[in-house]
Amino acid sequence: MSALPKHERLYEQSLVSRLFSEGKHLSPSSRLRVRVLLIEREGDETEVSPHPPVKLMVGASKRNFKHAVTRNRIKRLLREAYRFHKEEISGLVPPQKTLLLFLQYAGKEEVSLEEMKSLVQQFIGSFQKRLRRE
Repeated sequence: MSALPKHERLYEQSLVSRLFSEGKHLSPSSRLRVRVLLIEREGDETEVSPHPPVKLMVGASKRNFKHAVTRNRIKRLLREAYRFHKEEISGLVPPQKTLLLFLQYAGKEEVSLEEMKSLVQQFIGSFQKRLRRE
């Protein structure tokens, strides 16, 4: 089973462009860039396909990591760190809304899984503060 099923991936061009045009930029640390956008869930409630509370896209800069092997490892670590905190992030999303989330590792050195988890935890803290303000 995939750690990130297809219905939880952010890949639709319309949603990706909407995220980058309307989404808010959060920087919980200098090594993690985050874009977030809360949207209303679309479609009928009687539909068979699940509506995930979070749709995720991850990235790593080619400028900082020249080799694809390294970029892919960073993205795997980001997905794993997200999976570790998935329930916590999903709990923050209001009902009938979907969170579009883009996580990009912006550091220049490779990191361990524990460091990546702490970066995602910092994001959760800053996202909670932002939700309280709105």
